[in-house]
Amino acid sequence: MLASIEYLIQRYADKTCTDEERAQLMQLLQHPDNDEDVQQYIYKLIAERDVRYAMPHDPAEAVLQTILQTGKSPVITIYDTGRKIFSVWQRVAVAASIALLLSVGGWLWFNRAPSADIVKTEKKPSNAIDILPGGNKALLTLDDGSTIVLDSTSNGIVAQQGGATVLKSGDGQLAYNVLPQESKKVLHNTLSIPRGGQYQLLLPDGTKVWLNSETTMRYPTSFNGKERSIELSGEAYFEVVKNVSMPFKVNVKGKAAVEVLGTHFNINSYAGEPAINTTLLEGSVRVTGLEILDRLLITPGQQAQLKPNGQIYLNKSANIDQVMAWKDGNFQFEDGDIHSVMRQLARWYDMDVEYSGNVSKHFGGTISRNVNLSQVLNMLQQTGEVRFRMDGKKIIVLP
Repeated sequence: MLASIEYLIQRYADKTCTDEERAQLMQLLQHPDNDEDVQQYIYKLIAERDVRYAMPHDPAEAVLQTILQTGKSPVITIYDTGRKIFSVWQRVAVAASIALLLSVGGWLWFNRAPSADIVKTEKKPSNAIDILPGGNKALLTLDDGSTIVLDSTSNGIVAQQGGATVLKSGDGQLAYNVLPQESKKVLHNTLSIPRGGQYQLLLPDGTKVWLNSETTMRYPTSFNGKERSIELSGEAYFEVVKNVSMPFKVNVKGKAAVEVLGTHFNINSYAGEPAINTTLLEGSVRVTGLEILDRLLITPGQQAQLKPNGQIYLNKSANIDQVMAWKDGNFQFEDGDIHSVMRQLARWYDMDVEYSGNVSKHFGGTISRNVNLSQVLNMLQQTGEVRFRMDGKKIIVLP
């Protein structure tokens, strides 16, 4: 059996396995009877790896034993020299990915300092009443001031706004269908995403927008004139439809303007964050600081950081995976301090945070946003340098 598993994993690592071989590998790894063979092979892979990238024996064994002894894996991400390779949940997928990635120099980490305590049996923080992850929640405010709670509204037509029909779909998306022969009168709607929510929006021009928790966007129900202008507070990712004659413009909290023709970009403008960050994935955008009229043109992979002093700074090598983690359903921390981490959790799980004592800690790694809060806090606690106590919907962070 060992040879069969070894052969299939090696084929999987080389990206040469067929669909049938991959299915066979998953089936073999699913059965506890094969755990001993899997364990022996992973130990062999550990021994053969380049010492510069080798996973120490203790954390490797801790990861492996957790996989073999539980029906569900911990929330982990495997990295290859700092680059995310694979995030997984199911037992078989974790086993396969660990075997694969150990063979190509991968490295599992959650805390910057590798520790044998990375993976432990999950326990809720003390006094915890578990909090579920966020979901598709939004409040639509129409031009006349009336409101519609989208998460409790049936799918289909939810409103008629001037010449636009407002449609809600079952996958957390709002869309505007504008008929050319209808009235050219432009009305404005506002989509508000509460803490613990997210939503998608298809604007009248076909531009796609993903809105994160605690975000508000005001926009016209049809685009007329010389530009397509919207207002944003919070965080959103845009895939803008190109229209040379009508540039797309985002007014960010009255402090910055982002101008594009057609491109993919993310804006993070949360209160309490050190800067308003515009990160470009495709195309080009011009960011203007409205207070002192500082301007910056950025290209893909770059990030414009508008600081409180009104000046714009350029990050030439933005971590795109980290920026886009929220849209992909993850938290990704890159040497993130405890306060930054907790701000993200507070927005997604709709809870408050209080600090007791001097808490200073940095984290690195990826956690799914689709898990309960207790599982996230448990992973953070495994570093041994921070702990949590829950009081209703308040989390108290202690050293």
